[in-house]
Amino acid sequence: MVPSYTRIPVSIEDPAHNDLYKYSDHVETMLLNLFTCLTYNPETNLCSTVHMHGASTALIEFFNKYSVPTESASQTKHRDWCKVVSRLNNPKIRYVRESRIELCGGLENILYVICELFPLNHAMRNTIVNTIHISRNPKNTNIERMKKLQELFLNTLNYCLAGNHQISSSTSLLIPHSANNQIIDIFGNITLVFERNNKKESIKLISFPTQSSFILLSEFKDYSEDIKNEIKGLNEKYSSTNKYTGNIISNYLNNTLE
Repeated sequence: MVPSYTRIPVSIEDPAHNDLYKYSDHVETMLLNLFTCLTYNPETNLCSTVHMHGASTALIEFFNKYSVPTESASQTKHRDWCKVVSRLNNPKIRYVRESRIELCGGLENILYVICELFPLNHAMRNTIVNTIHISRNPKNTNIERMKKLQELFLNTLNYCLAGNHQISSSTSLLIPHSANNQIIDIFGNITLVFERNNKKESIKLISFPTQSSFILLSEFKDYSEDIKNEIKGLNEKYSSTNKYTGNIISNYLNNTLE
């Protein structure tokens, strides 16, 4: 079991304020679970950012406060984490709301969030920004762009964030999503394998435009209905095209739903 998403009041800064207006922290919770894995030290059974060079004060303080990993998360913990990843100082990070809360999904967006959580790790920040810029070169095919971003994500985890683990990617299903003839981001799922002392644990990160999820593969049974609806929507988008690439993507999504 890992913490699942919840409904967060829009006024995340005021713990005493209980807004009628709330949002679901899908992407935020996926990132919370990922960072819990990255900060977890199996020798101490505690989470720590001590190995994470250049981490933001907010990130350090969060895992100092919540150093013990839990199978669920309180409303306060969810709010505290949402404060860490909301209103980050990068206009390229996409949020659902104009107030810059409720993160959008997508691999590129997640990379930009990671970039802003490490303001003093200049080497990592430059690598992320430059690689994303290069991947957006119109000369790159969609497959080339997805490959560059996936490699960037994996290298960022391994060389900057992992610390106690070696991380590899076993499988992935990524597709571009576009609007107004412009690719917005890369969506789908990536399976990551964490290895330490010959022991392996696998997780799956699922990220779609409005739904994201973190799954321990030992607990994986089926996609939730929300995720299925996202996949169906993307399938309808690509099944209507006669282009070769569109047909491949549509077949891939059909196989995912089976």
